[in-house]
Amino acid sequence: MSSMKKGFTLIEMLAVIVILTIVSLIIFPEVNKMIKNSKQKSYDRQISNLIDAAKKVVVKDTNLLPSKELNNKVCLTLYQLLQAGEIETDVISDPRNPNNRIEGVIVISYSQEYDTYVYSYNETCPNAPINNNPVINNDNNDNNDDNNDDNNETPNEDEDNSLNENPGE
Repeated sequence: MSSMKKGFTLIEMLAVIVILTIVSLIIFPEVNKMIKNSKQKSYDRQISNLIDAAKKVVVKDTNLLPSKELNNKVCLTLYQLLQAGEIETDVISDPRNPNNRIEGVIVISYSQEYDTYVYSYNETCPNAPINNNPVINNDNNDNNDDNNDDNNETPNEDEDNSLNENPGE
């Protein structure tokens, strides 16, 4: 009878480790890229939802729209969207970095070229006063809080993280 050794040789083990290393070098960057892209898509979706909420607020109160003059803009804060009942909280975390919050404003401007209002998101309110008037929800008039957390920051046109809609819609 011959005695057979059970187990793997050192060469076989090294070959498996090399193969696993090569596979991980190929797969991990792709997985990280997919995760980063999904976080960006989630962020873009949140901004789109905020813009949709601003549109609903403006439908309820068209006095919030800017005049059709050139470069006239109006900013709506997350607090105003909350007061109007269009969002559940004004504390929205940024999916790209959970330690950061989305704290910008929805900027509404009028496009004379397309004859429509354009909604975008900015970290600050560029060249427009923030509308400090609380938006009153017609469905629930219990939210008459004058406690407004608006920041009247200096406009900074270089910091434009806008997500413009198609003006032709």
